[in-house]
Amino acid sequence: MARPTRDRIPPCGHAKPIKLNVAGRVRLSVLNHILFRTGPAILAALLLAFGGCGFYDTGETLTEEQERAFQRGKQLLREGRQDDALRSFLRVIDRRPRDAPESHFEAADIYLTHLEEPVEAIYHFRRYLEQKPNSPQADLVRGQINRAMKEFARTLPAQPLQHTLERLDLLASIEELENENQQLKREVAGLREEREALHAAVRDAEQRAEAAARQIEDSRREQTRQREETPRSQTATASATPTAETERSARTPSRSRTYTVEPGDNLYRISARVYGTGNRWQEIYEANRDVLPNANSVRAGMTLEIPLD
Repeated sequence: MARPTRDRIPPCGHAKPIKLNVAGRVRLSVLNHILFRTGPAILAALLLAFGGCGFYDTGETLTEEQERAFQRGKQLLREGRQDDALRSFLRVIDRRPRDAPESHFEAADIYLTHLEEPVEAIYHFRRYLEQKPNSPQADLVRGQINRAMKEFARTLPAQPLQHTLERLDLLASIEELENENQQLKREVAGLREEREALHAAVRDAEQRAEAAARQIEDSRREQTRQREETPRSQTATASATPTAETERSARTPSRSRTYTVEPGDNLYRISARVYGTGNRWQEIYEANRDVLPNANSVRAGMTLEIPLD
């Protein structure tokens, strides 16, 4: 690349050469010194500050060139699909924020030559120099940064290369905003991961709740089944009891009669109903000891022997 002369700047695009006086050359020198020295240092400090926030995956095993997104980006460039290629290189940068110099270079070149966005190009060219300072292309990249700066200067108001210090401040502000934009992108990616984790936790909780509900429902059904089976077993027992009582009554002397227990009966009430007094309940109990384990075991439907006077 040809070096510019002391009093002229090589034309950029259709821009006409501009003659510089001594003051103009001094201002340009100050601009270059601050952008190429102070700017990278500040950016490097910001990257170091963000380095411990979990954006860099130390478990990276593939080289940048082995990344599928990088290879896809190169293929898309060969096909002339610069926009799609840019998205592929930016994905590599997101995954390897501190080790993707070639992706920064390709992204910067697309921004500069295809999209005509010199500020984005400057950002990615500088990232390339920070991550690969000893690259054989370092001088070429610096030249591209120079070119991007000139392209950006042409878009600013006022006459070209006037008010250099004010424009330098504007460039610094733009770079700061670009850093903040990259930081926000990383934070958004982190929030998306947290959202996915929360959704997974909610789905897991819903599944556990459904399983617990099924267990409760099964338990209720089992309890209902047991309650339904209990009366049947009692009915079977009650139906078998009269047979034994019938046999017993057949062996009982004629000085007695039978009584079928009604709901709500007990020995005292039966005695009062049969004898006119409840005080003879003990006689009924003694006559039916084979079917009454105790005086309170009277059940509706039972047949009892009632001794006669």
